[in-house]
Amino acid sequence: MHHPLTKAELRYVCSGLALSVVVGVLALGAWLGPWSPRGLEQADAMLAAGESEAAMAAYLDLAAEGWRERDRADALWKAAQLARAEGELSEASVLLTRFSEDFVEDPRAAEALADKAELYLAVMDRPESAARAWSAAARQGTDPEQAGQWWLRAGRAWLEAGSEAKARVAFRAATSTEGTRTEAWLALGNLALGSDPAEAYDAYDRALRAAADGELGSLARLGMATAIERLDGAEAALAEVDAEAALDTALSRRRVRLEGQLQP
Repeated sequence: MHHPLTKAELRYVCSGLALSVVVGVLALGAWLGPWSPRGLEQADAMLAAGESEAAMAAYLDLAAEGWRERDRADALWKAAQLARAEGELSEASVLLTRFSEDFVEDPRAAEALADKAELYLAVMDRPESAARAWSAAARQGTDPEQAGQWWLRAGRAWLEAGSEAKARVAFRAATSTEGTRTEAWLALGNLALGSDPAEAYDAYDRALRAAADGELGSLARLGMATAIERLDGAEAALAEVDAEAALDTALSRRRVRLEGQLQP
């Protein structure tokens, strides 16, 4: 025979049920919220379903409150890339800055700075800011060849910003990596040509030695001929290009021009 529950027993049972409901709700919230081990997957699923606003909100929540640093970094990175893709460029710039500052040890921190540089130059017309961001990316990056590319872009941006001195520093840094060495020496030669043809000749010569056969090698030879012409005149420049002219169309045209200058 069952005896009815006393008031004390009934309160105990009810409190137990209430606790179970609370625990269940908290567990569900943890599973679905930024603390969930599947939070990033859920945000990705929202984005894949075309729910970009919901995905952005989820990424930002996870970036702020995720329980694992790796998840916070991944969420912030994806939020920044999503902002760029959606054309929210000011927000993208803010998020990229935040990423580079909050996750300095992450290999993508340098890439975040480089992405900012592209926004500065291509969209915001701020070449000096772009140059600074690319320089910072190059210093922070761990891939020497990638860093060389960023130094090269920094140098070009400094030129666009009107700072030849800073451009020279960036181009010099770019000469330290094989993939950018030739272009960097060519850039240094071009900068020196107007004020110091001897220095320009040396830079073009280094570019030629670093270049494989092709357009960059041709540009280096033309630069050397121009430097020699400014130093010692057309006859000396003609001697410089003569040996290579048969192999290079541009040098052949230069030889014809130089020979014309020497005609009485």
